[in-house]
Amino acid sequence: MNNFIYKLIKFKKDRLHLFTYISQGLKNGSTMTELLDSISVSYNHNNSRMYKYVMDTIYNMEELGESESEALYHAELINEEEKQSIEHIFSSEPYKAMDYLNTKTSNEDNLKWAVLMLFFPTILILILYIIFQPELKEMTEQMIAPVNDLSKNDIPVPDWFQNRDLFIKYLILTLGLMFGLFGFVEFLKRKYPKVLFTLFKIKEREFVLNNFEIILSLLKSGQSLMRSVELLSNRKTDHISSKIFNEIKKSMQEGDSNISEILSKYNIDSATVSYIMSGERNNSMIESIKSVVDYNRNRYDSLIKKLSKYLPLLGEIAMTFIILIPLIDIINLTTIGVMNFQI
Repeated sequence: MNNFIYKLIKFKKDRLHLFTYISQGLKNGSTMTELLDSISVSYNHNNSRMYKYVMDTIYNMEELGESESEALYHAELINEEEKQSIEHIFSSEPYKAMDYLNTKTSNEDNLKWAVLMLFFPTILILILYIIFQPELKEMTEQMIAPVNDLSKNDIPVPDWFQNRDLFIKYLILTLGLMFGLFGFVEFLKRKYPKVLFTLFKIKEREFVLNNFEIILSLLKSGQSLMRSVELLSNRKTDHISSKIFNEIKKSMQEGDSNISEILSKYNIDSATVSYIMSGERNNSMIESIKSVVDYNRNRYDSLIKKLSKYLPLLGEIAMTFIILIPLIDIINLTTIGVMNFQI
C-alpha cells in the first residue's frame, strides 16, 4: 500500500529529479553506472524509496549485463513504451534519452493539470458547502428569526441550505463533467485522432514532439527513416502513434504517398507538414525534422502558458459564482423577503 501511494503521489517528482541529474552528468562525460552509484549514497542516507529503484538498475546493468534502457525498465523506473522510445537514443546522445523521458512525462501531464485547475476551485467550494451546510442553515435561520417571530407566514430557508442534496448533485455533475472530458479525449485518441488534433491543439503538439524527437535521435544515430517509422509503429500503448505511423509505414512500403501527405490527412499544422515536405524533396530529413521539433516546441510552450493562465482564471470565475449564488439568496431573503411578512 505504501509503495502504491508513493507511485501515485511522489514517484514522478523523484524520477524527474533522478533523470535530470543523470542527464547533466552524461553531458559532462560521466557514465550511467558512476552517476547511479553516486546518487545512491544520498538516497540511502535520506532513506528515500528511490534507493531501491537505483540499486535494481545498477544490478541489472552490472550483474545481468543489460543495456541502460532494459535496466531502467526491469527496475520499473520506465514502462515498456518508454524503453522502446529511448533504447536507440542512448547509442547516439545518451543524455537526450533522459531529457526525452522528462519532457514526455511533463507534456502528458500539462493538459491534465490545466483541466484540473479549471474544475478544482468549484469542486473545493462545493465540498466545503457540503461540509458546512448545517452551519449555513443555522446562520440563515438566525438571520430571519426576528421576522419569523412576528410574521404570520414564516420566511423559508432557501433550498440551497435545506439539506446537502443540492450541493451533492452539483458536485456529482462537476466531477462527471471533468471525468467526462478526460474520457472524451481518450475516446478520440483511440478512434478519431484527426478530430482530437482539431479540437485539442495541445495533443497535436504533443504527438509531434513525442514522436519526431525520437525520429531525430534515430536518424542521428544512423538509423534509416524507414526503420524509425517501423519502431514508432510498434508502440502498442500509444494508440495515436501506432495508428498514424502504421499508415505511414504502409504508404512508404507501397510508394503511394509520403510522410507529409499522411500528416496532412490528420490536420497536422501546415508549417510542420511543410518542413517535412521540404526534407523529403531535398533529401535533408535531419535538418527538416530538427526544424519541426524546434517549431513545435516553441508553439507548445506558448500554448501551455495560455492554458496555465486562462483555465485557472475560468476556474476562479466559476468558483466565484458558486460562492455567490447561495449567498445572494440569503441576502435577498433577509432584505426583499422580509418585506412580505404579515403580522
